[in-house]
This record gives sequence, C-alpha cells and structure tokens, in this order.
Amino acid sequence: MEQLKYNRLSSIFRRAAVTALLLVTACIFSPDDGEEYYDYEDPPYLAHPRLTHLSPQSVQVDWEAHFSETGAYHFILERKTAAGEYERWQEGSADPQFIDTGLDSGEIYYYRISAVQQSGSRKPELVSNQLTLSIERGPAPALRFEYPSGRYVWDLTFSPDGNYLACWGEDSLLMWRCSDWQTAFAEGDAGSFYTALAFNPSGERFAYSRGNIVWVWDRGSGTVVQTLISDPNQVCLSFSPDSRELLSADFRGRIRLYDVASGQLLRTIDSLGSIYSAFLNPDRETLACFAYELMQVYRRDGSGIVKSFPAPNVIYQSAGFNADSTLLLALKADYLKRLEFRNSSTWEITRSITLRESYHNSVVAVDISPADSILAYGDGNRLHLSSLPQNDVKHVLQQFAGRIVAVSYSPAGDLVAALDDKGTVKVWSTQETVDQWHARE
Repeated sequence: MEQLKYNRLSSIFRRAAVTALLLVTACIFSPDDGEEYYDYEDPPYLAHPRLTHLSPQSVQVDWEAHFSETGAYHFILERKTAAGEYERWQEGSADPQFIDTGLDSGEIYYYRISAVQQSGSRKPELVSNQLTLSIERGPAPALRFEYPSGRYVWDLTFSPDGNYLACWGEDSLLMWRCSDWQTAFAEGDAGSFYTALAFNPSGERFAYSRGNIVWVWDRGSGTVVQTLISDPNQVCLSFSPDSRELLSADFRGRIRLYDVASGQLLRTIDSLGSIYSAFLNPDRETLACFAYELMQVYRRDGSGIVKSFPAPNVIYQSAGFNADSTLLLALKADYLKRLEFRNSSTWEITRSITLRESYHNSVVAVDISPADSILAYGDGNRLHLSSLPQNDVKHVLQQFAGRIVAVSYSPAGDLVAALDDKGTVKVWSTQETVDQWHARE
C-alpha cells in the first residue's frame, strides 16, 4: 500500500512539473500582448582608441564603436590621475570622441571608456567592453612645424655646430635657427623631391640633392659654391672629415666621390645591392655602405672591399656615427628590430639592443645622445627616450599624427627633434625631460 501511494504521488508530481515547465517556456518564448519578440543581441564593442594633441593643455580622445542595429546607446568616459581614482568625466553622449582641457604638464592621465546600449522595456541593457589608455603630459616642444598636407618629408638633422636644424622632402627644403626658430634657409620646387642633405664637419657648408643634381652651399655667403651632376634617386650625402670630398649614393647601388673644390668626379664604386645609407668613415681610409641583406666596408680609394657582413633577410633602415665617431649605429629589421653598435675601426659588433615595437616595423628611426647615455627612437607615433645601456624607457613624448620617420639629437645633446610621415616636425629641450625623469623617480 505504501508503495502504491508513493507511485501515485510521483506520477502527480511529474505531471505537475511538466505542466509548469510548459507554462514557463510559453511565457519566455511566446509573444505576449503585442510586445516585440526578444532575440538576444551581441553587446556593443569598442576598439582602436586614439589620442590627438590639440595644444599643450588639451587632448582629444576618440575611438571606434560597433553596435547592434536596434536600440539607443551612450558612452561613459572616466578619468583619473596617477594618484587618484576613476571618476565619471562624461556620460550620455553618443559621439565617440571627447576633448579634455586644462591638463597639467608632467601629469599622467588615465582614461576608461565603455558604452551602454538600451534595447527596450523587455530587453536588458547591453554593456560593452572597456577601453583603457593613458597619456603623460610632457614638456611642450620648443618648435612645432607642419608641412602642407599631402607632402612627404624624408629626414631631418642638426648642423654640427648645433646652430641650425634642416628638414627636407617633397617640394621643399627648410632650415631653422635654433636660437629663435626663425627660418634661415628655404627652397622649394613644385614636383621635385629633395632626397638628401649633409653638413660638412664645421657646419659652414651643406650639400643637398634634388633629382640628379647636388648643390653645395656656403652658409656664410649664402651662395652656391658647387653644382654636381649625379644619378637620380640620391639617398644620402656625406662629407669627408677634411670637407674636401663629398660622397653621393643612389638607391640603385652606385657610390660617387667628388672633389668639392673642382667638382671633378674622383671615382665610382658599385655596391652589390640597393643602398639605404653610406658614410665616409672618419678614419679617412674607408667608407661604410648599407644595402639590402648586406653591410660592406670599401677602401676609399676604390681599390676594393675591406670587409663584408652578409645579413640574410635583413634591411638596414638607419645608420650613422655617434658624436665622437667611435661607434657606428645600425638599425636592422628582420623578425626582430635590433640596434647594433659597431666599433668604427674594426667594424665588429660591440653591443646589440632589441627594441620593443608596438606593431611590426613601427620603429624605423633612432639616434643616440652625444654622451651615449640616452637612446631616442620613434615607435609608431610616439617618441621614446630610454637610458643606456639597459634600454629602460624613461619618457614617452607627445604623440604624432603619423609614424615617426626621423630622429636627431643636437651636437650638445640639449635638443632632440623628430619628424613624422605626415610632415610634422617637433623639437624638445632634453633638459626639461631629464628634470622630469628625476622628479618622478
């Protein structure tokens, strides 16, 4: 009898459970009172945050947002400083950007962005992922100059005496006085490319190339002292230590040496690959040539190769001597981005540093301070200053709109300049940045 009662009760409970399940299912999945059918949607997704500097005290933060097709949405932006907590700084806007003003120099600001999508009375709010980014307000640049939009700019360098900064590229060549940042020299030719420039060791003369012509200017008199006919597509120029000879190298692999006084072509050297850079060595006997997958050292008199350093799958993107010409710096790119330090007498590697890139091939320009203590390199649109020999990043200077393609220290090390591929030139006082490092450590 007890077993029979148990079986009957179990049957009743099972029927009741099935009925309840059907009722709950009907309530969830059946439209009721004309309300819309609820189909689960993906939450909004935010991506690609970006900072754009508008002035030394203001910055624009913008981002990309991806939403479902239905429902209203708004953004929530929170901000904090290094010592504070996040506070809601803006809420309710549907515009994926925010302008922050009144920023203090030397302060680090952190931003956190999220989005909420309201999908209706029966649909829950959909909350996005969170974006976080930060910005350090460094010192304002001593010089900021922007070339006209759409013009590509190749490179920049300081004169050996530290009195001038030159920058060249499409359609124009400019030179500023470092004392007051007024224009000291300007030349423009629409449709032409100024592809290379070099100062002689004293800084009294400079040479630049446009097309297949190289001009040598005397800075004191402001006149052209020599015009040389060379090959097109010049990639670099270099004076000899005594300023009597000028090296010209083109991308196809031909190196020419000229006598500056007479304009006579002294010799021609054909390298084994496309040249990216070439320099006359201060030892007065050799010259270094950086080509695709190859570094070569030639005798200056054209009698042959001194040394050859094969580098499979490597492109040398930048090269140059340090201030006292004892080290040759070469930036090489393969699956890693490495900076090599070579002894300029033996050409052997004395040290190698692997640079951390934000993305593939984001580092294409480097320079080292005269005391060989600070390395400056562009990583994408940020200029990094790091201490050597550890390569510890100490400061990240303001963002550029484009990728940094050139970096240069002044001979005294008191200024550092950078150029991006959109034609923006910025120069900073290194003393201000060093003072900020000590204040933060």
